[in-house]
Amino acid sequence: MALFQISEYGKIKSDKEVKITTKENELVIPNTTFNNLWDFILEHQSDVSVSEKAFELYTKGGKRVIKAKNYVGVIETKNKDVIEVLPKIFGITSMNESKRIFLKMLAVLKNFNNLSFQDASLDSKSDFPILEIFITNYVIEIEKLILQGVKKGYIHVDKNLPFLKGKLLFNKHIQFN
Repeated sequence: MALFQISEYGKIKSDKEVKITTKENELVIPNTTFNNLWDFILEHQSDVSVSEKAFELYTKGGKRVIKAKNYVGVIETKNKDVIEVLPKIFGITSMNESKRIFLKMLAVLKNFNNLSFQDASLDSKSDFPILEIFITNYVIEIEKLILQGVKKGYIHVDKNLPFLKGKLLFNKHIQFN
């Protein structure tokens, strides 16, 4: 499993077609990972409108290129390689700095109030995949629920049934049966 990082509007190329790149915001990944990502995008974006597509596929000079559009997130390929698309932030060129700012953005997001991204844990987790951070937060929330305990309340229903289920009410049983 390998971790690759690129910022949005960046280009992803195959190492079979391009040996090395010196351009900013370009990523060269192994050919098998590139092919898996290419196939995944083709499979999942076929029914989506052009404006909603997260990636743009095109060829330039006979070489295939994947361009991340307005998308920030994590994609895992079939061979378990992870590609993180981080936000493009003006003046920030470091991927670790971009990831740290992205996690702070998530921490103040109102719909993600369940997730806890403490500042202390941000520095220690800057080299972790974003997916691992979400999984860690999920496990922490599940642990809290388990420690609180699941509500074990019964719904009290009185019925005259031909079989015994729950508590037997002798007085009513004798009266009706």
